Amino acid sequence: ALASFTRACELRPDDTRSHDYRSRSLRELGRWDDALAAAERAVALDPDDTGALTALAHTLRGLNRVEEA
Repeated sequence: ALASFTRACELRPDDTRSHDYRSRSLRELGRWDDALAAAERAVALDPDDTGALTALAHTLRGLNRVEEA
């Protein structure tokens, strides 16, 4: 799944959902710093997207940065 979402981000760099799903995939692989970057990109693209905000919160929590989540 990660390869597909990475490719989607390359093809459509302004697509919030692709970055959101890429973040989720990276989190599942334990690649927390990469997941954070992808989640932050998704939120930057659409600050009102609840999926992107949720992905960011879960990632921050996984990084033990609960106060920021």
